Amino acid sequence: RELSWPRLALARDRTKSIIMAPSHVSSPRAAWTHLFARTLSATTTCVASNLVLGFLAGALSARAFPALVAAARRKWRHRRRAHRDGVSPGGGPGGLAALKQRCCAAISQQDKLTLKYFDIPALAEPIRVLLALGHFAWRDQRVAFDEWPALKARCKWGQVPVLVSDDSGAELTQCKAICRYLAKLVEIDGAALYPRDDAARAFAIDELIDTFEDVRSKIMPTMRIADQAEKERARQKLFADDGECTLLLRKIDDAFGPDGYAIGSTLTLADVWCYFFVNLLRCGFMEGIPADCMNRHAKLASVTRRVAELPEVKKHYQAEVARGNAFCAAFLDPPPVKRDMFLNDHNTANGATSGG
Repeated sequence: RELSWPRLALARDRTKSIIMAPSHVSSPRAAWTHLFARTLSATTTCVASNLVLGFLAGALSARAFPALVAAARRKWRHRRRAHRDGVSPGGGPGGLAALKQRCCAAISQQDKLTLKYFDIPALAEPIRVLLALGHFAWRDQRVAFDEWPALKARCKWGQVPVLVSDDSGAELTQCKAICRYLAKLVEIDGAALYPRDDAARAFAIDELIDTFEDVRSKIMPTMRIADQAEKERARQKLFADDGECTLLLRKIDDAFGPDGYAIGSTLTLADVWCYFFVNLLRCGFMEGIPADCMNRHAKLASVTRRVAELPEVKKHYQAEVARGNAFCAAFLDPPPVKRDMFLNDHNTANGATSGG
């Protein structure tokens, strides 16, 4: 019945054309006789077409269709087996194995790496710390601002930092994505700085890092203020006792663990990011932010000092200071830890009370 509708529509259209244009017939009787003949011809054609199509559909259903279904099922089972075993239908690596191979082949600790970024203590700084902690063979390419337009056109997203493998040619972009990648490769005391298979711990690390970025997002609008005095006043307001950045840093400080680490009792990427961010604020790169702005945050200061005392980190920043990078002096001299404030926070976290 479904196949007959197009034929009936054709017969209907032909009937309309005969009725609407009767000039080629000599009388009404001849017109109706001609109309009957045309309608009978169209109906006969429709019935014959349906009989032929029905015969073909029956033959397909009886023989060809089951064969097609069986072939599709065999192909699907073959692909599922190849995905499970890590072999593509063409014989090469495929499925989950191929995904792991592509990810792991991007950059390894045996590669010679080049980090491209400006000569400032900003978004590439946590990457530099991770490269130092992981004992990577790497070169720090400091991009001059007059070289940036030419380099920008060659960068994947038109921005830096960019980490390039000199061996495989692999190129990693986006600061936080690079940090997570490297932190999975870097181990301190047998534990990776970013969990490879613990989603809850990974979330806790990302949550703190993103909150630090919320603080930075409050500062970024001041970069567009042309007048230097006005810019510094805007930043001082952000870091006053009731300033937006101070209040958010206070919440981060409260969220840090009581054992001298950002999360738990081992070093993680959150500690490295804290070290970078605290020193970014106090190194003098952003004029107008008080150098002692972090002294009121005891846990942040404690984590910063812990990372600064790592031998690899100390060696890296000593070399930077020797090279003449004045901003990096703050990375070797972390903010003082107020022991009494830290102990009070520790006791409060454990349900104890201070005082007589």
